[in-house]
Amino acid sequence: MKKLILIFFLLLLCSCSVETEPEPGTYVLFTLNVHDWVFPDSSIEVVEKTIELHEEYDVPIDIYLNDAVTQNFVENAPELIEKLKTSPVVTISYHFRAPHPAYSGFDNFGLREMSDSELYDTLLAYEEHRLDLETGEYLDEDGGYQYVKEVIGYAPVTASLATAVSYTSDTLEKIYSEKGAQGAVFSQGETDLGTERIFLKARPQHVEIKWYEQNKAYMHNDITAEQLITESLAEYTGDAEQVFMNIKMHENNYYSLYTPFWPVYWTDNDKSTVLSPPYDITQSSDLRPDDYTESMWEFYEEGLKYFTEHSDEFTPVSTQDVYDMF
Repeated sequence: MKKLILIFFLLLLCSCSVETEPEPGTYVLFTLNVHDWVFPDSSIEVVEKTIELHEEYDVPIDIYLNDAVTQNFVENAPELIEKLKTSPVVTISYHFRAPHPAYSGFDNFGLREMSDSELYDTLLAYEEHRLDLETGEYLDEDGGYQYVKEVIGYAPVTASLATAVSYTSDTLEKIYSEKGAQGAVFSQGETDLGTERIFLKARPQHVEIKWYEQNKAYMHNDITAEQLITESLAEYTGDAEQVFMNIKMHENNYYSLYTPFWPVYWTDNDKSTVLSPPYDITQSSDLRPDDYTESMWEFYEEGLKYFTEHSDEFTPVSTQDVYDMF
């Protein structure tokens, strides 16, 4: 009897220690980048509706917040904050935007010339204090990655470094890792599952669909969600066993023409020439007509429906699911 019990426990121990490889197939990451402080009510409305749609179809979504929009939600939409914290389909991640000095083109404070310790201390301060949208400096108020972490109740899972100037990336990666991030977006190019940098895992990506770029074609009946998905996937010619498709949206894609705050920080909507501080934060992009917004929602929902109806071909996941695969 004792031998049988011993064998049972040995088998149990072995079964617990076995690591399983993620299944080959196509994994889908839905990403909503939230950054609009110019039209705060519209930003709130889009995030709320996006969550509702993803809950209806039971599809995970990564929502990337920054300092400014989180401040807006806390002040004007506490019910949305609760939804972001408790929705079973939402995973919160983090990104920063202009005029954060690590954002490409906005180093007005000499970050490049700083020593390693000075750079660390400066960027850490930015990730613990509220960004001044007029000057690019930071205020004596809570803000940055740390603020989002405290508001949401856990460390944002992924931190985006894709728009950071190169000489700040390693330091920011270290800061985000110390604050609890598990992974990062290092570039918009192809990245395989299992790729790691110095401190963080890399979010994998093989196929990127900027969904918002196709809405005009959808409005003119030139493309469907199925066509966009299948044609984009067909363009991938690599040999990864786990192919990751990123469906990318910004909340302002539904209602604003170009990035809402481009006139504040750049001379043109292509964002080729940066303005100098102090910035005029009363400037804003134009809004789109209602029929464009309605079409964008219809098109996006068509994509959600397609993935749920083809669950044998696609597996929607969050970045938390992805990092658990490592």
